[in-house]
Amino acid sequence: MKLSGSKKTTGQQRLVAKLRRPLQAVAAGILLGGTIGTTVAGIEIAANRFIPYRLYRLTLIVLRDNLNENIALFAGGFFLLCLLGAFLWKRRGGQPLAAALAAIGGGLLLAKVLLGTFTIYPLSSIPGLLWSRLGGLSLDYLLAVAGKRPAAFGILAGTLLLLPVLARGAAKAAAIIPTLLDARWIRRGAALSIFLALSVNLGTVGYELSRPPAGPNVVLIVIDSLRADHLGCYGYDRDVSPGIDKLARDSYLFADATAAAPWTSPSCAALLTGQDPASLGFLRDGNIRVADQFVFLAEIFRNAGYRTGGIVSYTNVSAQLGFSQGFEVYDQEDALGHQHVSSPSLSAKAATFLAADEDRPFFLFLHYFDPHYNYIEHEDYRFDPDYRGEVKSGSWIKELREAAPGFTPDDVAHLVAIYDSEIAFTDKWLAEVIELLRERGLYNDSLLILTADHGEEFMERGDNWIGHTRTLYQEVIHVPFLLKPPGNVPGILRPEPVGLIDILPTILQVCGLNLPPDYSCAGKAIKLAAGPRPARSIFSSTRRKASLDMVRRGDWKLISETGTDYNRLFNLSEDKGESRDLSHAFPEKLHFLLDELASWRQRRKSPEEFGVKVREAEFTPEQQDQLKSLGYL
Repeated sequence: MKLSGSKKTTGQQRLVAKLRRPLQAVAAGILLGGTIGTTVAGIEIAANRFIPYRLYRLTLIVLRDNLNENIALFAGGFFLLCLLGAFLWKRRGGQPLAAALAAIGGGLLLAKVLLGTFTIYPLSSIPGLLWSRLGGLSLDYLLAVAGKRPAAFGILAGTLLLLPVLARGAAKAAAIIPTLLDARWIRRGAALSIFLALSVNLGTVGYELSRPPAGPNVVLIVIDSLRADHLGCYGYDRDVSPGIDKLARDSYLFADATAAAPWTSPSCAALLTGQDPASLGFLRDGNIRVADQFVFLAEIFRNAGYRTGGIVSYTNVSAQLGFSQGFEVYDQEDALGHQHVSSPSLSAKAATFLAADEDRPFFLFLHYFDPHYNYIEHEDYRFDPDYRGEVKSGSWIKELREAAPGFTPDDVAHLVAIYDSEIAFTDKWLAEVIELLRERGLYNDSLLILTADHGEEFMERGDNWIGHTRTLYQEVIHVPFLLKPPGNVPGILRPEPVGLIDILPTILQVCGLNLPPDYSCAGKAIKLAAGPRPARSIFSSTRRKASLDMVRRGDWKLISETGTDYNRLFNLSEDKGESRDLSHAFPEKLHFLLDELASWRQRRKSPEEFGVKVREAEFTPEQQDQLKSLGYL
């Protein structure tokens, strides 16, 4: 019996001896993961000003997620490296290889920290999580950021170039690893990291239970390049939007909504933050990244306990530009350029998001891209089948603009027909999402908002311009705006001018939420109840291919070029096409609106007042090629 017990004890000792080093490696990984997770979370919390803005739930969530992911990553990684290293170390000639693998692993981790790389993938599975953490280090990306962060890139490049020397030195220094792993402070540090992670996880659960989210589900839909006057509910005579028109019958329809800018990034950024594009940093032409200091609508919802999801199909609303702030899931896999048809995939992903059976209310942001050029005709929606001219479906925008001087009226009409085909195709897939809300019993009690980031020009100005970005005429800044409140309304028309910058405070008003204390936005909540509404001025601007500001007051509209005396004044009630400049005929109106512009420029906050240093985003060469082909670079 004693012999048997002795053998059992010896077996346990051998097992303990075999596991000793891997467990010590796990402890070291837990300590390092906890340290890095806490540091990264602290930087993110400070950059976003979560604590000054009293976004305490978000603070806990960010700390929890960073601790959990980094502890799991480093503990698991160290454990596997320890097993692999032990296996190679005992093989002849394996020591340099083991040391090289350790140096490569360290180099990759260093790159992730120094370059701040990331990729956006669904995190619904462990492989997806691992890929999102370990992926994104392509040569293209490293070359793209080399000019942006030369110091960090130089450290990484030097590490990789000196890899043979580092590997040889690592092999010689490996003898101290067992002694280092035996250090008591590592075990104590790992225990502290685990205690901190458990405390934060329990604290988050407690916060959720003590303050359960309340409010309706919210779906915010933005359709790129969608003109208001090309929808049936806005009086269009071509049947291109039965799904949107059906939604309009349950909604407030704002007949005179203005985008904050005539291109996607500043317009959507203003919509999602309630700030003027200039305050966000769009004071020059460039792919500006919206800084963390600005509070996004998704951050407010997530802090209120909502489940937040964003599904987009365009680089100009990508995570690289800062648009993923506050979203638990931000899917941009369909941002594949102007020839990619994305609406079916977008709606399928929206259906997956809506199918999740959770008790929390949700905020879902959908950005449909298909009506944007290049204009692609869809087989089921051919509105000009007898055309035999030179305009082709899917033509590159540069080709269209080069050929535009020779276009006949029939050519322009066919181009518009192809654009309408894109709208009808998008409407079909959007209608499926809305119908799914009905089927799941979510429609009646949800807040749905549908709008566009800007419209589209088709040579209306006589300058052969097709597209958007460089003017502030109605065809590019007059956009649809439908608001279906919880409980629905019987299709109420709202004629007063409003701005998309007002959407964020209006959503918060309907949901019973507030902006963070000590934080204000430029938009104003729209009063939905009946009653008098004071007159107000509406503004828009662009710094892409032009430098223009616009102000509306009632029917009067002024477009002014900054830094010059170029002004154009229009009365939209008498001149919807903006063809007659009235600046000389009505000097009192001109000076009144110029004063309004001057006052607006003076009172709007600068990026510096938010503590923001404006910088451009870092795109891969592939993304840069997409933007160049779209005319954005």
